[in-house]
Amino acid sequence: MNLLIKNKLRGLLSIIGSRFEIVFNIRKIVHDIREYRYFKKLMIKRGDTDFLNEYKRFKKSDTVFILGSGSSINNISDEQWKIIKQKDSISFNLFLVHDHVPTYHFHEIPIKHGFRDGEVPFIKKVLAENKDTYGSTVPVIFRYRRFVQYGLTKEYFSEIKDNVFFILPHFVSTTNKKLLGLYINILKFINRISGKTWTYPVFYHAGSISLMISFAASVGYKKIITLGVDLNDNKYFWDNSDNPYYSVCRDLRKFLQDNYERHVTSDPIAMKNSSNNLPVEEFLYILNEKLLNKNGIELLVGNPESKLNERLSQYKWEN
Repeated sequence: MNLLIKNKLRGLLSIIGSRFEIVFNIRKIVHDIREYRYFKKLMIKRGDTDFLNEYKRFKKSDTVFILGSGSSINNISDEQWKIIKQKDSISFNLFLVHDHVPTYHFHEIPIKHGFRDGEVPFIKKVLAENKDTYGSTVPVIFRYRRFVQYGLTKEYFSEIKDNVFFILPHFVSTTNKKLLGLYINILKFINRISGKTWTYPVFYHAGSISLMISFAASVGYKKIITLGVDLNDNKYFWDNSDNPYYSVCRDLRKFLQDNYERHVTSDPIAMKNSSNNLPVEEFLYILNEKLLNKNGIELLVGNPESKLNERLSQYKWEN
């Protein structure tokens, strides 16, 4: 029996690191669980609505397109847009200024007093000017921790406040791939035995795309296709247009384009130095291996030039 216990402990150590690392890594997991519980109680206290309890009102398909803001969005043909419109779609962040009307729109509020500081009043303006859509048919969903930490309430978005929802993902800041894989498995188990109404726990790591894919899996999509998630350069779909919204977007992302040759969430040095995270694509590969593949969920890439093509399959457009 003692030998069996020792072998189990050795196996655990091989997963989450050296003896010195083990306490540090466990503390990160415990910290996330405590923060999750704190913000979950706060959400209930403030009367803020968890979108994971509401998504069934909007989900119409088993296929979803996730729409980022990379320049490859401009390469989508009219026929391909017709296919996208026949299925569900999730847009996020500044894709908000695009003409396409998604099934859901997510927005991650920036860190206060950072280089994206003008973004919050800008999205308030865009949402208000498009309240007939975002105030009724398209839910607007915010990552809850950032929303609260910025000091916002639903009243700030008064024109659409009845259509504002929230999502609270789990988040562990680490570059330890084994720890991330282990934590995904732990939360899958906790989620299963706790009788949640959604299928899998929701995660965030390094960038918004991780949350979009995790959310899509959690609410039952079987085919997830990324579009405009290029990662291999610093270009956006609004770069060459006189559209007034697009001009503001250029100003909001100028710092990133001036300082990084590719999307910052895919830059390993920037991710490690700023938030001690993996590049976002590395987390997506872990998520794909530990959660999506094992549950029959396809994660596909719609842009043939995306960095994600290195490890993920290409989506084949219908004829």
